[in-house]
Amino acid sequence: MSTSEYFDKICGIVILIALIITVLFMNGEMLGLKVLVDEDSETHESNQYFTQNDRNGNWDTKGAAEIFLQGSSASIKGNGAYMKDGDLVIASTGRYIIEGVLEGGSVIVNAELNSKVWILFSGTDIYCPDNACLRVEQADKVFLTLKEGTENRLESGSVYSEKAVKGGTDGVIFARDDLTVNGSGSLEISGGNRHGIAANDDLVIAGGVIRIDAPDDALHANDRINIADSDLTLHAGDKGIVADKQDGSIYFESGALKISSCDDGLHAGGSILISGGSLMIDSEDDAVHSDTEFRLTDGILQITRAQEGIEAPRITVEGGELSISCRDDGLNAYGKSDTLGAYLGNLGIDIRKPPSEPDPELPTVNISGGKITIINGLGANADGIDSNGNILISGGEILISLIGNGINSAMDYGKENGGILKIDGGTVIAAASAASVEEISSFSGQATLLYLQENPELSNSVITLFDPDGRIILAHAVPLSYTALLLSCPELKTGTTYTLDVNGRREEITVTGSSGIYGPLSGSSKQP
Repeated sequence: MSTSEYFDKICGIVILIALIITVLFMNGEMLGLKVLVDEDSETHESNQYFTQNDRNGNWDTKGAAEIFLQGSSASIKGNGAYMKDGDLVIASTGRYIIEGVLEGGSVIVNAELNSKVWILFSGTDIYCPDNACLRVEQADKVFLTLKEGTENRLESGSVYSEKAVKGGTDGVIFARDDLTVNGSGSLEISGGNRHGIAANDDLVIAGGVIRIDAPDDALHANDRINIADSDLTLHAGDKGIVADKQDGSIYFESGALKISSCDDGLHAGGSILISGGSLMIDSEDDAVHSDTEFRLTDGILQITRAQEGIEAPRITVEGGELSISCRDDGLNAYGKSDTLGAYLGNLGIDIRKPPSEPDPELPTVNISGGKITIINGLGANADGIDSNGNILISGGEILISLIGNGINSAMDYGKENGGILKIDGGTVIAAASAASVEEISSFSGQATLLYLQENPELSNSVITLFDPDGRIILAHAVPLSYTALLLSCPELKTGTTYTLDVNGRREEITVTGSSGIYGPLSGSSKQP
């Protein structure tokens, strides 16, 4: 047989094999074949927040290397790790149990590019004066597990070495790749330089009782920060939690989080989503800041102190409980303004025809559920809810209290930009200043009662709204003094006369429309 005939046969076989592989690839599931997917791989693009490995804080330690730290040395039983110049180096994929005390050195992970490394802290105490205590130089992903019942501690000095700084090390724990912290033990991190935990890629906290004190950010990642099933207490000289990139995101699912920060509490270049758990934030600047969107679907978010409570172009509250104590705006949906429209609007010149539907391109606060409480007793030019575009309320319970002097507004929307303030459902009790009142859009689906008065009402005044049969449909003690009171609830109907009681003073008011204005400053209602 000639060489060309052999060549033709070989080409035919190769083509046939290629066709078979293609058919199997395209129809593998129909034929019962399963494609193995590494959910923890950096190349995996799933939208899920946690993998099975992330949540597994009780992995099998059989066959793991056992390492006992002894000051500047270590006893190592097993393969994949060695001591070098006072540092413990993990050089291979695998599982490692670490306990004991390391003084003046680091645990360094420098494994294969696609490797997974599991590290179990089992009573580990590390002090490194001039570098990270745990440094991930290379791996696909590292899982740091805190063993149940153990206490672990990491502390770094205030001045990092020139080599560490040139290498970009900026945390007590520093990872160039994805990092997960899980388990049920405790971890205390004390940083003298930069961040507590810093990750160049994704950072997942899926367990453990963790306390961090850091001069800059407590948790800092470039990409995503996902948190569940953990108890976190963070003290930060700058921001509490930061996802730095333009699309960097923060997701909180369950557990407890307490933040005390000298700047923002939560800060993301992308979105922030809270779907459960309990969060408490005390911040010098914004408690929560997102460059794209903030969403609360469930859980408890308590902001005890902040300049502004939540700031993002889009703010969505679908459920949960949100309480805000702030010095400026409670909720602020910011974005570019129509400069000419805003300027003319400030002069009392309206060049826009009021829209009947919200412009989806405008900054928007959208509330469809949950309970929101906003209290600001310090601001003189602040808003409970402020939007450069729309405020849309279709459900939930909203309680707002700002002092009645100055030009504090309970709800301020971007009318000059074509925005609307629309109430189609929910319960709203909002008290602030009559000097800065925004009217509700007339096409709102739910009636409102806006009562304006000249003299400030006393703090902790009790308001009660009765229907024609004498039944209470709204009752609330307003914490701060006010001169403007906005009430709205599903029971409030146009054309019906209600009795408004404020600290025993009663007045009958007939609601004439979805955006009625009443009281001494309006001339629309009979006075007591």
